[in-house]
Amino acid sequence: MNDFEKVTEEHLAPEVKINWHDAVSDGLLWLNERAWPLGGGIFFISVLYLHNYIQTEQIPLSITSTAVITALPTIFAILIFVIAVLSAVILLPTAMLFTPTG
Repeated sequence: MNDFEKVTEEHLAPEVKINWHDAVSDGLLWLNERAWPLGGGIFFISVLYLHNYIQTEQIPLSITSTAVITALPTIFAILIFVIAVLSAVILLPTAMLFTPTG
């Protein structure tokens, strides 16, 4: 065995196994610990969206009317869906880093 083969065998990185259950569990725990600030921020953004829509389209509604209050959960759910899709699109290419090549 020559010196080059010794060096490359000695410096090979050990194979790292990822425990997906623990990774997902840690991510969900992180979300659970920050549920109130995240939910409050998304609720605030949905109120801003609805208020901007009312002002732009000049709809004669108050921010406390029943139609607005009824629409807020739908806008809240749509925002969560959009945030999840955008996060998945951004993070999807990094999933290739964790798949074995051969």
